[in-house]
Amino acid sequence: MQLAVSGVKVSAAQGGHSVSGSANLQGRGTWFSAPLAAAPRTKIEQYWVVRALVAETLLSARDQHQDELAEMRGVEERKRERDIGVILHANDQRQRRLEQLMAMCLVVLLGLMAWLVLKITSDHDAKGKSSKPSHFTIPILSPFTSVVEHETGVFGTKAVTVFVLVIGIAVYASLKHRLSQWRAR
Repeated sequence: MQLAVSGVKVSAAQGGHSVSGSANLQGRGTWFSAPLAAAPRTKIEQYWVVRALVAETLLSARDQHQDELAEMRGVEERKRERDIGVILHANDQRQRRLEQLMAMCLVVLLGLMAWLVLKITSDHDAKGKSSKPSHFTIPILSPFTSVVEHETGVFGTKAVTVFVLVIGIAVYASLKHRLSQWRAR
C-alpha cells in the first residue's frame, strides 16, 4: 500500500507496519519536522495522520484562495472607483458646458428682449410727441369723463425688465443649488 498526500509518502514494507523515512513535512515548505518517535506506526494512526494532513492542506489552499479573491476584489474595486471618478469628471465638465450655454442663451434672450423694449419705446415716444390731444371726451358717458389715449402704468418698462431679470437669475441659482444637492446624494 502506498499513499502520497501533501508531500508525505507512507509505504508499507514487508509487515505493513513500517514508515519510510522520517515524518518530515517540510517537503512542501510548510509546517514542522516531527521526530521519528512521533511518526505514526499503525495503519489507523497513518490513516488519521493522512486525513489530518489532507484537511490542513485543503484548509491552507482555501485560505490562500480566499486571500487571492480578496486581492482581486481590491484591484477590481480600485479600478471601479477610478472609472467612476473619470465618469464623474466628464459629467461635471459636460454639466459646466451646459450651464455656460444656458447662461449665454439667457444673455442673448435678455439682450433681444431689452432691444425689443427699447425699439418699442422709442417708436412709442416718436408717435407720442404728435400734436394730437392726449385726452378726449366722450359725451355719451358723462360731460366730465375723459379717456386717456396713452396710459402709463405704475411700473415702467425698464423696471419690469429689471424685475424679470432678477427673478430669472434667482430661479437659475435656486435650481442649480437644488440640483447640485440632489447630485451629491
